[in-house]
Amino acid sequence: MYAFENVGFTNSVSTFRYLTCADCDLGPLGFHDTQEGSTNAYYIALTRTTTEGKSSCKK
Repeated sequence: MYAFENVGFTNSVSTFRYLTCADCDLGPLGFHDTQEGSTNAYYIALTRTTTEGKSSCKK
């Protein structure tokens, strides 16, 4: 599970709402299909992501 900060939504296009950067309006970063019902699934393009170099694994 990931937490996202500063993510905004475009207006609905058909059944899709596209995710954008709320600071600079860069996008689309991904989408949410409103046709899926009450699900909280948001699809993010891997090419638009980075991860921090911190590991939560204990050795």
